[in-house]
Amino acid sequence: MIFYNIKIQIGYFVIAIETENIHFFQRLEDRFSRFLSCDSNSNGTIRLVLTKDWNKDPWVEPTLTKGFDYWELKASGIIGKIRYKEFIAEYQISPARSMQEVDHIIRIASAFWVFESGGILVHGAALVRNGNGYLFTGHSGAGKSTVCKVTKDGLVLNDDLVILKESEFGWEVWATPFTNPKQNIPNPGKAKLKAIINLEQAKRHRVILENEAISLADLITHIPVVSSCPENTQNLMDQCHNILNKVKAYRLYFLPDDQFWPLIPD
Repeated sequence: MIFYNIKIQIGYFVIAIETENIHFFQRLEDRFSRFLSCDSNSNGTIRLVLTKDWNKDPWVEPTLTKGFDYWELKASGIIGKIRYKEFIAEYQISPARSMQEVDHIIRIASAFWVFESGGILVHGAALVRNGNGYLFTGHSGAGKSTVCKVTKDGLVLNDDLVILKESEFGWEVWATPFTNPKQNIPNPGKAKLKAIINLEQAKRHRVILENEAISLADLITHIPVVSSCPENTQNLMDQCHNILNKVKAYRLYFLPDDQFWPLIPD
């Protein structure tokens, strides 16, 4: 059987995606066109096998069940196994499922593999401005996408999911390709993480330095997938403490314009 293969840049991580269906392959290429990698090597592999079951059931959030050395995933028209130590996953997918749903299950495998390799996938928006990276967190509707839209002199890495990874230069924030039609278009890239900013909409702009306990709790709540696994708790806490020891965290009360930037400390 012939498998068509593309490589996708997900932060510092390269994932090879294989499928035997040329039309499905072309849809994947189109979906991830801005993040295709020419790297000869990959850090993980996902095989997508199309079934003959035309399953158009309404999408529900995937369930994850822990096995000995893998996670089993079940969703609408999709089943699969993620071997998080071996960096291999295989999903069997109904051809009726959308690319948005395929994007979602690739995110889940990525979250495990990035964590195993020392990084963290974070639900938040990241901008590069004047060479510095800024991570904005907040609940759904807090204004992450708004901050990206109103900042005219910044590069949007992603306004939904980004990766944090420590390097010899400190903690860095990396773009991911994961997106949906309502978001700003993500752009490949990375930057040294200058600040973490928790968003709250308000009637005037105001910035306060967040205390460590609140910052820690907030950061952990914005780490999807791996934070729900008890065996990851200590490692995750240690990683988040490390980040917050080196990167200041703020709470930003803001209006939907870019006049808050002068308030963000250099």
